[in-house]
Amino acid sequence: TFPAGAVIIRERDPGDSLYLIRNGTVKISTWMGDRERVLAYLRDGTPFGEMALIRNEPRNATITALTKVEVAQMMRDDFHALLREHPEILSKVQETIRQREGERAELEAHPEWLDRQEILQEVVHTTDVLVIDLETCIHCDNCVKGCEEIHEDGVSRLIREGIKIDHYLVATSCRNCEDPLCMTECPVSAISRDEHGEVYIKDHCVSCGACVRNCPYGNINLFDPKVHAKGKGASGELWSRFMGLLGAESSPAEEVHKPVKCDLCRDFSTPNCVRSCPTGAAMRINPQVFFKLKS
Repeated sequence: TFPAGAVIIRERDPGDSLYLIRNGTVKISTWMGDRERVLAYLRDGTPFGEMALIRNEPRNATITALTKVEVAQMMRDDFHALLREHPEILSKVQETIRQREGERAELEAHPEWLDRQEILQEVVHTTDVLVIDLETCIHCDNCVKGCEEIHEDGVSRLIREGIKIDHYLVATSCRNCEDPLCMTECPVSAISRDEHGEVYIKDHCVSCGACVRNCPYGNINLFDPKVHAKGKGASGELWSRFMGLLGAESSPAEEVHKPVKCDLCRDFSTPNCVRSCPTGAAMRINPQVFFKLKS
């Protein structure tokens, strides 16, 4: 098991073993000039490290864990014994090597693609992203309004800002990470993952803010119930002032800022941001599927 950020294979080191990813995401990178460039990302069920064993050469790239990664390791002698016993595996391994070499050559020939690979690092180890096609988006704001309307507190769980990949915007909204850092320090286990993989905040949250601090993408936010409880935006603020003139005081619970995040409208069949989009520009999609559609 390797923690996020750990180097599993280092470029130019001798090849002594083959790895198979059991769980997690890694990046393949190499140095070009004075800059590290990301070549590809690998996920569950994918082998790596075979090229150095087949060709008896040093490692030609660095493999780094992007999330907590569990791998199975096969040493060089065991790998070659397996190939002797099952020669049909060799042809499959060689085909994988040819494919990866072709992809690397293509990336090196197009530096602008390498820049995009680095952008993709933000979403490749997540399971569900909100993507907006900027060519069909008409800026009606229905996605944000739809999110506000479906939640009792009237607070949107998305912001129409984020990273851009070609003409697509990966909006600021929960991505349901494979290894959710937001869950790691909750003192009362109020943020958890359900049986469908959706990360959500339970009612017994104590508003400590640990999940907000630990989300690396800024997709969990604190809001003030005093502003939103009786309405949204300016109307909510006016309500608070009106109640103040009447001498009505907020309850202690209302004084606490509450964390909110997208839960994929887990009590409904479709996320309301997607359902509210009149042009189909907004979509919830697995990043791996999204990359295949774009390739």
